[in-house]
Amino acid sequence: MHYAHLTQLKSRARFAGALLTVIALAFALVLPASVSAKTKVVQAQTVKAPSITGLTAPTTLKVGQEGTWKVKASDSSGGSLSYSVDWGDQAITPTAKSLKFVQTSSFTHAYNTPGTYTATFTVENEAGLTSKTSATVRVTGTTTQTGPVISKLVATSTSKNKAEISWRTNVEADSRVWYSTTSPVDTTGNPQKYDDDTEKKHEIELKKLDPDTTYYVVVGSKGKNGVVTKSSEVSFKTMPKKNTPVITSIEGHAHVLEDTENTWTINAYDPKNTDLSYSVDWGDAALMMKSAKVKEDPFTQTSTFSHTYADPGTYTITFTVMNESGHSAVSTSVVTVDEATSTPPDVTPPVVSGQAVSINASSTATVTWTTDEPATSRVYYSLTSPVDILATSTLLVSSASLVTSHSLSIPNLATSTLYYFLIRSGDATGNNSVNIQLSSTTPSGI
Repeated sequence: MHYAHLTQLKSRARFAGALLTVIALAFALVLPASVSAKTKVVQAQTVKAPSITGLTAPTTLKVGQEGTWKVKASDSSGGSLSYSVDWGDQAITPTAKSLKFVQTSSFTHAYNTPGTYTATFTVENEAGLTSKTSATVRVTGTTTQTGPVISKLVATSTSKNKAEISWRTNVEADSRVWYSTTSPVDTTGNPQKYDDDTEKKHEIELKKLDPDTTYYVVVGSKGKNGVVTKSSEVSFKTMPKKNTPVITSIEGHAHVLEDTENTWTINAYDPKNTDLSYSVDWGDAALMMKSAKVKEDPFTQTSTFSHTYADPGTYTITFTVMNESGHSAVSTSVVTVDEATSTPPDVTPPVVSGQAVSINASSTATVTWTTDEPATSRVYYSLTSPVDILATSTLLVSSASLVTSHSLSIPNLATSTLYYFLIRSGDATGNNSVNIQLSSTTPSGI
C-alpha cells in the first residue's frame, strides 16, 4: 500500500508540473503583445501639438497701413514648425519651416478696405499636429490707395546705343519705362519697356538708341493694390559715334524779317582734334561752306554764319559738321521769315528773377523762379560746376508749359551731397534766357 500511494503522488506531481509549464508558455505568448501595445500608447501620448506661447498684434490700422504680427511658438519634440496666416480678407500667407526649437516669427500685412478683420495663425509640426491663435484688428480710413514710392532714379548711358535705368520702390512692384527724344514724355499709352516681375530694386536696359542723342525718361511701378506711380522726368545723352564730330548747340532766332541779315552760331567739337568743315543749307537754295582747324587740346569751337532771306515763309536750316575722317554730324533749326511790313518779331529772351532752391528732409529739391513773360521751365543738375548741359552725367527736369511762375521738383537726391542747378526758360518764339546757376547741399539723412 505504501508503494502504490507513492506512485500515485509522483504522477500527480508530474501533471501539476506540466500544467505550470503550459500556463507559463501562455503568459510568454501573451505578455509581449500586451507590453508592446502599452508602449505604443505611451509613445503616442508623448507626441503633442505645437505650443503657441505668445502673440503680439496691432489693434487698429489705417487703410493701406502695414501692420506687424509676431507669433512665438515651440514644439515639444524639438522638430521644425511651419506657419500659415489667414488674414481674414481672402489673403493667405504661408511660410517656410524653421528648425528652431523656440521661435518668434513676424508677419506683415496691409488691409485695403475699412472693417474689422480676424487674423488666424496656424502652427504645424512635423507630425502634422496643429495649433491656432487669432487676433482682431479694426481698419479705419478711406479706400483711397497710394502707389509705390519711387526713389533713387538714375538714367545713364555709357555707349552710343544703350542706357541703364534703375530705381527703387518701397514695396514689391513691377517695372515700366516711357522714353522719348522730346520733352515732356507722353505716358498716356503703354510703356516702351515693361517687366512684370515684382521687386523693390528695378533695372531696365534700353537698346537700339540713336547715338549722340538726348533722351527723356519717366519710370513707373504698380504694386499689389493696382495703383501705378510715375516718376518725374529725367534725361540722359547717348555717346556719339566713334570719331564723329559733336554739335553741342545752335543759337539763332526763331523769327526774323525778310531782307534782314541775321546770324546763327553753331558750337561743335571733334573727339580726335582734326580739322572741321561746316556747311549750311539755309532751306532757300542757298549754301554756305566754312572750315576751321581745332587747337591742340580738345575744345568746343564756335562758328557764326549770317544769312538774309528774301521771301517770307518757314525754312529748315540744316547744319553739317565734318571732320578729316569724313564722319559728319547734322543738326537742324526752323526759322520763320515774316514780311518786313509786319510787326517786328520777338527777339528778346525772358528775364529770370527770384530764383531759389530748397531741399527738404527727404532730399527732394524744389527750384523756383519767375520770368517777365510766359516761358518754358528747365533745370539741369549735376555734381560738377559749372553745369555742362551736354554732359552725359547731367540730368534734367522740365516742363513745356508757358508760365511766368516756375517750380520744378527733383526727388531722390543723394544725401549729404552738394548739387549744382542750372535754370533755363524759353519763350514762345524760341528765345532762351541767360543760364542761371544755383547750388545747395542735401541733408545728411532721413
